[in-house]
This record gives sequence, C-alpha cells and structure tokens, in this order.
Amino acid sequence: GTIEIPETINGIPVTSIGSAAFEMSTKLKSITLPDTITSIASRAFYNSGITSIVIPKGVTKIEHGTFEMARLNSVVFNENLKEIDSFAFDWCPLKELNLPDGIEKIENNAFSNTHIESIVIPESVTYLSPSAFIGCYNLKYITLPENLIEVYSYSSFTSCSNEDKVVLKGYKDSK
Repeated sequence: GTIEIPETINGIPVTSIGSAAFEMSTKLKSITLPDTITSIASRAFYNSGITSIVIPKGVTKIEHGTFEMARLNSVVFNENLKEIDSFAFDWCPLKELNLPDGIEKIENNAFSNTHIESIVIPESVTYLSPSAFIGCYNLKYITLPENLIEVYSYSSFTSCSNEDKVVLKGYKDSK
C-alpha cells in the first residue's frame, strides 16, 4: 500500500515519525513525508516493505536502525542531512547511494550488508566508522575525501570482497 503523511493534523504540524511507527509493515510499499518532518525516530521503518523514500529537508539525522531491513531500493537524501546513525540502512537492498554534500558523520554499520556497487564519500564527511560498509560484497569503487579526519585504514570496508579501486584524494598511491 501507499501512505501520504499530511503536513498538519487538526491544524497541528506533523513534525516527526515515531519509533517503530511502521516497523514490520511489510505491505507498505510507498510513503510520502511532508517537509514539516524534522525527525524520523529509531526503527521507524524497520523491516518494512517500502522500496523508496525521499528524506524531508528538515531531517538532519537518520537515527539508529531507522530503515534497517526495509526493502529500500532508492533513497533521496536532503541537502541538510548531517549524520547517518548506526544500522540506519543495514540489510537494505540499496544498489546506488548518492550522499549529499554537507553530511559530516557516518556511523557503524550505517550501510552494512547493502548491495551498493560504488560510493563517493563527500568532502564534508569528517568521520567514517570502521564498519560503515561492512558486508557490502558488491562494492567495487570507493572515493574517500581528502579531509577525512577519522577512518581506520580499509577496515571501514571490511568484507567488501569486490573492492577494485579505492581512491584517496590528495594521495598519489591510491589502491
């Protein structure tokens, strides 16, 4: 099914999606969220059937496990997003990932066990967890920003057996 969340209910703005609000809603395929949303709580769409989502412009952090195990094939991030918390997209069948400029922090297992094939980490990212992309067996190309403050060698991409090319901007000997 499809759900469209209204901007207001009885004149009161809808600003958040609660914890586990659509957890295990496997028949839910599509949801439209208004730009009044500023918070999507932990596990809001855990193991749900949604296949795509547009993150509203007021959301600056994707919480722990928000979309974990959802059937997501497509995510459109907003330009105001700053942080993706742990397990946010763990076990989603995402193949493409276009992170917005402005994102600063990607926590552990944020995209683990997805089907992502290539990724460009934006220049704005200053922290990339050591396990952010663990188990991404289809990952072939990774571009890391020059100003990345914290990354633990290639351990951020542990179990990414197909990684063919890692580009580290600012370094001559990229692997």
